[in-house]
Amino acid sequence: MLQERPYQIKIEPDPSGERRFRWTIWEGELIRLEEAFSYATRREAIAAAEKVMLRLAKDPRARK
Repeated sequence: MLQERPYQIKIEPDPSGERRFRWTIWEGELIRLEEAFSYATRREAIAAAEKVMLRLAKDPRARK
């Protein structure tokens, strides 16, 4: 049986920096966590968000 992932990652350009990116982790339609810092590349932002998402999957009470 397949289990749907409860968390989703959204990568967006940082409003204060033209070529920087921030991530947000969503749980359903609610924002679970947002990154306060920006990353130089989209790839760095995705890698950081995936690490946090894995920790959340192991322990839903975890914060970053």
